[in-house]
Amino acid sequence: MTYKKVIRKIYWKHSFKFFMCALSCFLSKPKAISFPLRVEIENGAGCNLKCKMCALNNMKRKRGFLNFKNFKKIYDQVKPPYCNLSGYTESFLNKDIFKMIKYAKSQGSFVKLDSNATIMNKQIIENIIESDLDSISISIDGSTQKTYGKVRRGGKLDIVLLNLKKLIRQKNKKKSNLIIAIAIVVQKDNLQDLMNIIKLLDEIGVNEINPVPITEYDIEKYDKFTLKNCIVELEKFCKEKLKTKTKVNVGALNRYLKDYEKNNLRYKKEACYAPWYDSYITWEGDVVPCCYHYDKQVCFGNVFKEDFKKIWNNKKYKDFRKKIVKKRESMICQTCRNHDTFLEDKFKILRKIPFIGVLSNRN
Repeated sequence: MTYKKVIRKIYWKHSFKFFMCALSCFLSKPKAISFPLRVEIENGAGCNLKCKMCALNNMKRKRGFLNFKNFKKIYDQVKPPYCNLSGYTESFLNKDIFKMIKYAKSQGSFVKLDSNATIMNKQIIENIIESDLDSISISIDGSTQKTYGKVRRGGKLDIVLLNLKKLIRQKNKKKSNLIIAIAIVVQKDNLQDLMNIIKLLDEIGVNEINPVPITEYDIEKYDKFTLKNCIVELEKFCKEKLKTKTKVNVGALNRYLKDYEKNNLRYKKEACYAPWYDSYITWEGDVVPCCYHYDKQVCFGNVFKEDFKKIWNNKKYKDFRKKIVKKRESMICQTCRNHDTFLEDKFKILRKIPFIGVLSNRN
């Protein structure tokens, strides 16, 4: 199963909520008319690796992990169709992670999480399959220890690959529908190795390979790791034809290249609809716009002090939506490599229809 099929699955299962969320995005009013379709509940902040490009290196907020009791308090306030149980951490460091997965699944959510696969063991792999987790994204940023180690500091590539192969074997043995995707954070240190990484993973047999450009957040020293420092190599890679059995999503890299050519690496007026369909809740209960606001640079409230229903449309959230309709003001929003091209293309057509287009705040 691919993520396109996932979206269709969520749509049919939660069609009314999906429609209301899409309508909310189209209108882009300060007040959202639907709860978010997707919520990332941070299972922790703190990791066993010190990855070169991770915002955790600059994070000033408290380190710790979400326990099941508090997870349930958060989840029951939102009950999102799509629940991402990741964060600035290695997910399997959290001893309650499988309780969380099983609870969210029992409530009808599609559940995803991220992992660096360094601490997987036989029991964790069995629990992943038995928990009925829908999707796992595993980070692999090199085809050799030399390249991988430069990026994932403290990690051992041979251990990660061994664990990945064991997970795939168990998945096949149990005939599980688990989506196993690979995330490659493409940057100056591993771009020349990217084709080798893809070839290596293609032979292993994952569902998807997702190379994405590194994000600098609002951390100026991260600027030297970005792909703009090796644009010739990126052009060369994007021109090559990939012959793989595995789906490789290179759209984000192609878009980066086009944005570079347009001198548009800082997004200012590109459409962002996330505040109408998405939210990020930290392990301490703070509600922020998305995962890029790693240090609560923007915070709307705390779900342990006030119900999410009140926070979702409070003055802070509505003021943020007003601003994001016109312009991405903060450096974090401008350097975020996500923009809702698919939605924007659809909504552009709708905005041309008389009496319909005037309803949108984005005219």
